[in-house]
Amino acid sequence: MRSTPWASWRASNLGVVAREQGRPEEAHALHEEALALFQAVHGAPGVADALRNLALVAREQGDTERAAALARASLDAWHDGGEAARAASSLGALASVR
Repeated sequence: MRSTPWASWRASNLGVVAREQGRPEEAHALHEEALALFQAVHGAPGVADALRNLALVAREQGDTERAAALARASLDAWHDGGEAARAASSLGALASVR
């Protein structure tokens, strides 16, 4: 897939739908794709969002260590991008890891 802003958000949104419909493997693949595309074209906000979504998938798959690591990486990306106020969603993902 080409690295365009629309392609990254498309992959991200389809990943959210796949996760919500109980297809974690598909969600994981789409969020990994979104992460790579965001890294190529968007920078910190898209990267932070993709990492948070990957954390949610990992949590639902029972991989709490990976989920916590991804949620922390998402928090770091929000802060690195000067978007500390938007970090609440990543804090929620981290808090949901049991």
